[in-house]
Amino acid sequence: MASSSGAAMNPLFGHSVTEKLSRLNHATWKAQVFAAIRGARLQGHITGAKIAPATGIDGKDAEGKPAKIPNP
Repeated sequence: MASSSGAAMNPLFGHSVTEKLSRLNHATWKAQVFAAIRGARLQGHITGAKIAPATGIDGKDAEGKPAKIPNP
């Protein structure tokens, strides 16, 4: 069973897209999707204005030596 706190952390929660994309309703679907993206402040990731975080960060391995570790 999903907890209610998990749903509250989803940035798109409350912005449901009710239209399924089809050949006839692109404008309506696009308006709903863009509204959800803007509401979650994610448009920079779609447009490329924001860069993705690094995949690896400087850290230490199990022996304590400096190493690149996966970015959590």
